[in-house]
Amino acid sequence: RVGNQIISWGAADLINPTDHWNASDLSDPVRSSKYPLPLIRVQLTAPEIEDHRFEIIGTPFFRESRLPMDFPTNSGTLTSFGPGDSRWLIGMPSQIQTGGLLFPLRYQMAAKSYPATWQVGIRYQLLRVGAWDFAWTGFTGVEKTPRMYLAKRGDASDPALPIIVTLNPSFHRESLVGFDGGGAVADSNLSARFEGALVYPSNSRALSAGDGVSDSLMAEDRFHGVFGIDYTFETTLFGSVLYLNAMAVLDQEITKRRSAASLSESLEGLPSTSPWNRNLVALLEDRIGSNWKIRNTVIYSFVNRDAYYSPSVLVQWNDQMSGTLSADFFLGRRSGFFGQYNENSRIEFSITYEI
Repeated sequence: RVGNQIISWGAADLINPTDHWNASDLSDPVRSSKYPLPLIRVQLTAPEIEDHRFEIIGTPFFRESRLPMDFPTNSGTLTSFGPGDSRWLIGMPSQIQTGGLLFPLRYQMAAKSYPATWQVGIRYQLLRVGAWDFAWTGFTGVEKTPRMYLAKRGDASDPALPIIVTLNPSFHRESLVGFDGGGAVADSNLSARFEGALVYPSNSRALSAGDGVSDSLMAEDRFHGVFGIDYTFETTLFGSVLYLNAMAVLDQEITKRRSAASLSESLEGLPSTSPWNRNLVALLEDRIGSNWKIRNTVIYSFVNRDAYYSPSVLVQWNDQMSGTLSADFFLGRRSGFFGQYNENSRIEFSITYEI
């Protein structure tokens, strides 16, 4: 198959450590959606080995994720921005403390730089091993969000003068090996799913950036894993099916290459940019007939001590029209990924009509 495609690798729900193909629209970080990517996809199987499936994907193209900020398109140009430009911008501080004094901060964004953009992946699936399916994955490509080097200029001897921080975004290559699987637990309403990946970011471009820059751009090897259970209750609250999905998420660095403190580490109050770090995720869904669903999603971070809660009601009026009433609540410490948005709680209603 050749053309724009969205790839869905992995066995877990919501978080897929082995799926690094498609970029996402992160301008709304909790309602993100994937962008299609032009690629060639080959799936191999045969009747005599139908329990074994091979998939090979390749593309010379790269598409980056959209962030809640605009980058300059021309090399050498700078664009000013501030935390107030988007409700989803990280709550970046407006002051920096140096020598016991507070200095005002201003922000600029430089143009992005890119590595070679080709991407290749392979996936092998072993199906129906008892009641379980397994898969192994390999991928090499480009990170979908940039790493940032923060450059500072300004006169720290005069508190009346602003210090200007320039964000220099650059994209880098990465590779991963992963595994996933899932299946039923004995003869019960319980099933389990797992997924994990060893991610190896390339630091060749960071090392060539020179002293004072390379350390800020260095990325660590890490393990990203998910383990989840699914349970269908024999009794219900309102509908015909009551379903629970619970997951534990770990994103753990396994190397330590960075040595010097970067400017970002000296900006007090800068929140975490990663939502997945020792999280507990729970989804409870009550299906009322074939047309209605009541869903509750909770994500809690044990590291950042913040949380996200989203109740929703979904209705399918007919084959073409559906509606959703939902809310997003951000709770906990402002230094966490979700807690930084604690002033962004909202209620939404949407109607979808498919032609």
